[in-house]
Amino acid sequence: MIESTKTEKEHQERTKPQLQLVPRAFVEQVAERLALGARQRGEYNWRTGAMLSASVYVGKALRHLHAYADGELDDAEGGSHLAAAAADIAIMLDAAVHCQLQIDLPGHGVREAEVLAEYCVWYNDDTVEWSATESPMHGSVTPPSSSCSWMFVGAVKAVDALEAIATAQRTHPRLGRAKELKEITP
Repeated sequence: MIESTKTEKEHQERTKPQLQLVPRAFVEQVAERLALGARQRGEYNWRTGAMLSASVYVGKALRHLHAYADGELDDAEGGSHLAAAAADIAIMLDAAVHCQLQIDLPGHGVREAEVLAEYCVWYNDDTVEWSATESPMHGSVTPPSSSCSWMFVGAVKAVDALEAIATAQRTHPRLGRAKELKEITP
């Protein structure tokens, strides 16, 4: 029983982002570059509420990459061109997660990044039913109904409840397979 629990925990850990795989040099150099920007414009200045233009940040990142490809290691501010390009990409990723990225690139049309909401995902082993309720992570966690014994699977950021459930099923494959097994078993 203990070995089974250990194996399940190890599997759950492998399904989470493997942050230990991000090279330390990458993290440190991007952090230095973001600190330079914070000194000039304030910390998290891209989260001011205004939409960020993807085309502007793609252009900035590409200019740094082209300068590096042309043999220029550092920019006029004294920082690495590679770290500057990575910081621009990190800012775009963060802006997208916080629904502040306007995707205005050719081929994409002009649209905002899909809005992600937080969902509490639930699973009921008795009825083999999944449910997701939109809920802030810091609010109270209440099951979809009191008539069944629901198990809280986790909080997931997703576009809608169906995507939240699909994400939870991928993250918790044992629960995802439970439905298939119950349908097969008489």
